[in-house]
Amino acid sequence: MKRIWMIGLVMVLVFSLAGCSRDSDATLGSAIKSFIKGDVTGELNKTYSTKWFDFNVKSIRSADEYGGKETVDGYRFVVVRVTETNTFKEPIPMFSSDFYLKAAGLSDEDMYPLDAFEDVDTMMPDEFNLEVNQTKEYDVVFAIPDDIEEVSFVYVEIDINESVGATFTIKHKF
Repeated sequence: MKRIWMIGLVMVLVFSLAGCSRDSDATLGSAIKSFIKGDVTGELNKTYSTKWFDFNVKSIRSADEYGGKETVDGYRFVVVRVTETNTFKEPIPMFSSDFYLKAAGLSDEDMYPLDAFEDVDTMMPDEFNLEVNQTKEYDVVFAIPDDIEEVSFVYVEIDINESVGATFTIKHKF
């Protein structure tokens, strides 16, 4: 009985999602990904798929200095190394502010990346295009209080009509 119910559910998903995408040649897999929303709590060095791109958080580290710059007293840098690959069928605009940090011990404020430092090629630009099938690797850099012991690196899918999809969170303790 459970097997028949499960087959029926899959068939309903297949037929109900067949025309859900704004792109007529979208695959069933991307339609299912778009349909399924929820939180994904991940880990370092694992690839996660969003609606438009895949990303992998290679490392999260703290530093007193980055790109020849130092933080102000009482703060440190958090450097998140991210690889992104465009899996969409057209170039996509990317923004460093697509990612943010949450920190245990702080209020519910989200911490957004610092503006890109000039002459630091490894730091994610504030805005750039990710071409079809292109992969880029950058550091997303934040400044946080020294006493923060744990952070969560977050990406939330928000599409052009501002509907919210999955939230991807990678937690890290220093």
